[in-house]
Amino acid sequence: MGLALCAVISDPLAPQGEIAASRAAELLRRLLQMAGDEEASDKAGEVTDAADAEDGAASLARKRVLAAERDGEQRCGVVWLATLMRRMSQQQLPLPADLVTSLSRAFVRSFSGLSMFVADCSLKSLCNLYRLVTAETRGEFLKALFSSISNRTVVSNMFVGTPDTQARKEEKDSKETGGPNSWKIAAKERVDLVKDLMFLARELQHPALFIGLLDQPSGSVWTGEIMREALDLQAPCLGELESTVCPVSLRPKLYTYLFHPNAQLRQAVVAVVANYFSCESPQSLTSKHPEEWPLLAKSVLGALGNSRVATREAGIHAAQALFRGRVWCEMAIIFEELWTITVKLMDDMEQRVQAVVKPFVRMMRNLTLRLCDVKVTARKDVETAMSEIVPLLLRFCERYKHAQPVCFEIMRELIKGATGTTLLEPHVQNLVPPLLVSLSMMENDALQYYQFHISAASEEKGKELEAARISNSRDSESMKLIKQLIPFISNEVANGLAPRRGFKIWPRHLGPERLCQNISCVPRVKKYKSK
Repeated sequence: MGLALCAVISDPLAPQGEIAASRAAELLRRLLQMAGDEEASDKAGEVTDAADAEDGAASLARKRVLAAERDGEQRCGVVWLATLMRRMSQQQLPLPADLVTSLSRAFVRSFSGLSMFVADCSLKSLCNLYRLVTAETRGEFLKALFSSISNRTVVSNMFVGTPDTQARKEEKDSKETGGPNSWKIAAKERVDLVKDLMFLARELQHPALFIGLLDQPSGSVWTGEIMREALDLQAPCLGELESTVCPVSLRPKLYTYLFHPNAQLRQAVVAVVANYFSCESPQSLTSKHPEEWPLLAKSVLGALGNSRVATREAGIHAAQALFRGRVWCEMAIIFEELWTITVKLMDDMEQRVQAVVKPFVRMMRNLTLRLCDVKVTARKDVETAMSEIVPLLLRFCERYKHAQPVCFEIMRELIKGATGTTLLEPHVQNLVPPLLVSLSMMENDALQYYQFHISAASEEKGKELEAARISNSRDSESMKLIKQLIPFISNEVANGLAPRRGFKIWPRHLGPERLCQNISCVPRVKKYKSK
C-alpha cells in the first residue's frame, strides 16, 4: 500500500516537478490526519467518553473496538508516512514547512508505542525528515525534536483507558496476573535508548550527531524484498550529510563512548566510528590518528569528571585502555589533572563507580611507578617525572586522607626502586619533614588525651603507654619510608635538612638519633634539638 501511494505522487514525465510535489504535500496532509496527533486523539477520546456515559453497560466493549480501530489506523498512517518520506528523500521533493513539526511529533509518538515495526519505521523516518528539512531550519528542527522526546516519559497505549475507568483497572489486573508485559518493557527500553542518544549528542555539543546515531544499521527482521523496496530500514539514508552530522572534530570525543555501559548506545557509537572514520576498535582509533592524542586525553579527562554516572564509568574504562603504557612526554600535560580526578573518584559515592575504580587506581599506581623506573624509562624523563610526582603525592597525602594509603605505597616503591641511585637526593629535604609530622598526625588524637590522664594517675602506666605509642610509630608506614630514605641522606642533604622550619611540629616520641642512625650528622641534629 505504501508503494502504491508513492506511485500516486510520481509523474512519469516529470518525477521531480511541481505536480509530484503538490501531490506529495496533499498526501502527507491526509496521512497525517490518519496517523493523528495528540490533540485530535484527546478530542476523539472526549467525544467517545461522552457517548459511552450514555450507553452504560456497552461502553467498555465499544471503547475497546474504537480504540483498536484508531490504533490500527495510526499504525498504517505512520508506516505509509515512512514509505512516502523515504521516496521524497530519494527524489529530493520539497517538504512543506508547516508540516515539519506535525511530522516529527507523529514519529516521536509512534516510536514509543508497542509495535517494534512501527517504531523502527518512525526512527528511520526522522532521519529522512532531517534530510528533507532545509539547512537553515535544521537547528530549530532538532530543538523541537529534542523537546518532544524529552516529554515522552510514558508508553502510550490505546488500550489503556483514562484514569479510574474499568479499562485501566482491567489492564492493571491483567498485568499483575499475567506477569510483566515484554512489549511494554521493550518499548520502555527503546525510549530510554533514544534519550541516551539525545543526551550523548548534547554532551558533545553537536545535536546533529543524534540523527547520525539513529541512521546506523541495527538488527532487524524486516528484510523481505517488499520491505527493502518500500522502507529499507537497515540502509543508511543520510548520504552526503554524513560529514555534517558527524564531522572529524567529533572523532576524539567519541572514544570514551566506545566503552559505554549501555550496550545499544555503545553499538551505535561503534557503528558511527566504523562507517564514518573506518576505525573498528578503540585501538585502531588511537593508532590511525596519533596526532589527536592531546584531544583524546582531554576528552577522557572530561568524561572522568562528568556529572553522569554512566559517563564516568565509561571514562574509567576508556582511561585504562588509553593511558596504560604511555611515556612521560605524552603524560606530562595531563598527569597532575589525571591524578587529581583519580583521587576524587576514589571517594565517589556511586556504587557503579566504586565497582570499577579499583582497577583504575592500580593502573595509575603502575603507570606512576613505571614513569619513575630507570629500567624502562630514560633517566632524563625519570628525573623530570619525579620532580612533579613526588610533590604531587605529598600534597595528596596532606589534603586527602582516603588517598594516603595509595600515596604512601607509591612513595615506598619509588624509594625502593631508586635505591643505589641519586634520583631521590633532590627530594629528600621535601620528603622527610612531612613524614616526621605524619608520625604524630596519623596517630589517633585520643591517645594523647589518655596519655595525659594515665601519666597523672600512674607514672609507670604512663611510661608503658608511651612505649607502646613509640613502638606503634616505629612500625608505621611513615617510619618505614624514613628508614628507606636514610641511605639518601648525605652530609649536604643533612646540612640543608636540619634548619628547616618543617620541624617546628616535632614528634615528642621520636628522637632525632632514631632518624639519623647510620649517618655522620647526628651531632648536628642533636644541636638542633637542644635549640
